[in-house]
Amino acid sequence: MVAADHGALEALYRSWTRSRSGGYADAAVWDASAEEYKDFAVPSWDDDPFLELLADDAPLDGATVLDIGCGSGIYAIALAGRAAHVTGIDLSGKMVEYARLKAADAGCANVEFAQGDFRTMLLDGPFDVVIAHLTPAVADDETFAKMMGLARRYCAIAKPARRTDAVLDELRRLVGIEPGGRGMDDDFLKAFSAVWLAGKVPTVRSYEDVWRVARPLDAAVGLYADRLVASDLDAGQKAAVAERLHALAADGVVEERIDTTVMLMGWRMGPSGCMRA
Repeated sequence: MVAADHGALEALYRSWTRSRSGGYADAAVWDASAEEYKDFAVPSWDDDPFLELLADDAPLDGATVLDIGCGSGIYAIALAGRAAHVTGIDLSGKMVEYARLKAADAGCANVEFAQGDFRTMLLDGPFDVVIAHLTPAVADDETFAKMMGLARRYCAIAKPARRTDAVLDELRRLVGIEPGGRGMDDDFLKAFSAVWLAGKVPTVRSYEDVWRVARPLDAAVGLYADRLVASDLDAGQKAAVAERLHALAADGVVEERIDTTVMLMGWRMGPSGCMRA
């Protein structure tokens, strides 16, 4: 095990902050998406890239697992077949509600779900394995260090990079805000650097993906104007967003296409470098 460079790690953490002026780190956004997410299928160990990483690297047999930002519970349910116990947490109460229903339908007695903000939740850890799959819950120094501190044996993350949100990026430019894709790239680079400076050698993989979201026009106007574009738009900016969404809508629906490279990273924990200095 390479010794952690605590000075460099602390300097990195000081530089890693999250913008809180809009985006996906808001419970209302995920509550609005829960109806769609509840129908997502539980991923397969045969062809899901994130599960393939865990199957290759993570010590799952007999493990306790924490799934941060679990959404509708699909990865927690998949992991329940190999781990001793899985705890899923999510900011969205509606997501947690659907996760519990999905787990009950799957007959998973070794999975539990809780609603709350990872940043402030008191969790009964440590856990053998901690994962954060495509969630804004782990996106700065405080949350990444907390994730590392809760893991006894292994951590894994999946993060979008080189991401473009066709509608959201256009609306942000319309009101004079820089699109957020570069910030997501920076998140992954800082996560990699934090793991490296902690003296660990991560496994890194990637794949290309396209996500499509369809929202009723009225719901889209509220979400984009009040949450996604920014949380502090003035009345004129909100009107401009609404006007553009009406122009983009087809049959009363706004369709968002998201193109991204999904970056996967997993690493084994050790006795040093797990926590902030």
